Amino acid sequence: LAWLLDPLAPHDYGYRFLSCFLRKIECETVLENEPFIYNVEQEVSHPSCRADIVLYSDKFTLIIENKVHGGKDEPKQADRIHKDFKDKINPIFVYITPGGGKPSSATLAAANSFYTLRWIDIYDCLQETMKNYETRNDPSNFKEYSPQNYFSQSTAHSYLRSLEKEFGE
Repeated sequence: LAWLLDPLAPHDYGYRFLSCFLRKIECETVLENEPFIYNVEQEVSHPSCRADIVLYSDKFTLIIENKVHGGKDEPKQADRIHKDFKDKINPIFVYITPGGGKPSSATLAAANSFYTLRWIDIYDCLQETMKNYETRNDPSNFKEYSPQNYFSQSTAHSYLRSLEKEFGE
């Protein structure tokens, strides 16, 4: 997921997947002024928590917590994530679960700070992104064919099949 969210990763999707992801939580306007995405990290440790994925840009910070197969929150996990990341540049907190539920460990300000997504939403974004790529609606945004491009497309297709198998409706 971190690889797909990174517009600079060698998948040739650019901002397409990130844009769809942000559109799902009604935050796509953060991309309007062409933010500079300078880092996407996984398993980001802070004093009292660890966030699954953090995307840093000069205009916003996207903080993602994933739960797969009904994984449970650690006690006060969402509160700790909120506390440790709330002072980042325009933080956007996202909680992804199979059913799209709110974090059970969120209280106070954190309870209203998390956008929720379902894994099927991730599937939909990847499917949309790949369809746009394959039909080459905007060829100027794509690189020439290369072995890296083939590997990237193969990886994306494999991830799409995994999402469909695990979370398909």
